[in-house]
Parts: sequence; structure tokens; C-alpha cells
Amino acid sequence: DEPLSNLDAKLREEARAWLRELIVRLQLSALCVTHDQGEAMAMSDRILLLNNGRIEQEGTPQQMYSDPQTLFVADFMGSNNQLKGEIADAKDGVATLRGDGWTITGIARAGAAAAAPGVAMIRVERVRIASGAGENRVAAKLVTSMYIGDRFEHLFELGHARLRAYGETPLVAGSTHFVELPRDAVWIFRASA
Repeated sequence: DEPLSNLDAKLREEARAWLRELIVRLQLSALCVTHDQGEAMAMSDRILLLNNGRIEQEGTPQQMYSDPQTLFVADFMGSNNQLKGEIADAKDGVATLRGDGWTITGIARAGAAAAAPGVAMIRVERVRIASGAGENRVAAKLVTSMYIGDRFEHLFELGHARLRAYGETPLVAGSTHFVELPRDAVWIFRASA
């Protein structure tokens, strides 16, 4: 239960690699309980994600991360951007979400239906800063750029929402940029009540 929770960040990374190596080398079956999604993905062959004591989704780390079936799973796994709006259209596995001054299209998930409140989710690493207007691009104002070691994390303002994206160079605070949300990377869920 939470085997690495009392370790500092660097030691946690080393310990989870050592534990994964041990499990594989000795061909052990191990059950690890953790709230750390990175730890779960790194150490596991299969993940069982619980929500209030109920199974929300079960699968490989790749399935859980790349193909979340519910809003809870999409939000829990990875670093995400969330946009709230109204689902304008949903058919054939594709949905369109409209917000205040923007429209984006993505993969329809978990009960997405036209005229219902919706939530679009996209992993931070899938967001791109584009050179101009285009499909699934929104104009957003840069709040700040933060240096996080191997890249910059940019924080944009889109109405009341915030969008994060990674980049190689800092950007000027207050400037407006087109932020691209590739439609194959956007999941649109019906918003929970």
C-alpha cells in the first residue's frame, strides 16, 4: 500500500525502476496500491482504477492512458487540459464542443450527445502552438511560460479556462497565440451532473 509515498521524487523514480526490474526478473505477481498514476503506469502490466470503491476502468497502462472510457479515467491519468462547453453535435464517434468564442471537434466518449453539457479533455503533451488559424485551433492569450528543465510549460487563458502546452522556447506574457488541439487527441465526454 503506497510503497514509495515517503520517498523524495528522485529516489521514488529509482525505487520504482528497481521494483519493476525485480518483479520482471523474478517473474513475480505483485499487487501495488497507489494514488500515483506515474508509479502505477511504470510498475504495472495491468491497472485497475477505482472511483469511490467501484471499478472505473481496467487495462494495460497504454490502454488506460491512450483510451480512457470515462471522464474520471481521462482526468486521473496524465496531465490534462479540460474545456467545458455544450456538445453541438455527436454522431459516428465524433463530437463537436462549443464554448465562449471557440469550437473544437474530437472523439465522442461516455454518453456524448448533442445539446448536452460536455467536457473536452486533451493531454498537455498533445497540444501544439500553431502559426495561425486552422482546424481545432483556438486563439488564446499567454499568461506565463515556466521553465521545467527540459522544456517550457506555457499557460494560456481561453475565457475562464486555462490551457497548458509544452514548447522549446519561452513566449512573451500577454501575447496571443493559436493553440492547436488535434482532433484525434481530444476526447469529448458528457459532463457529469
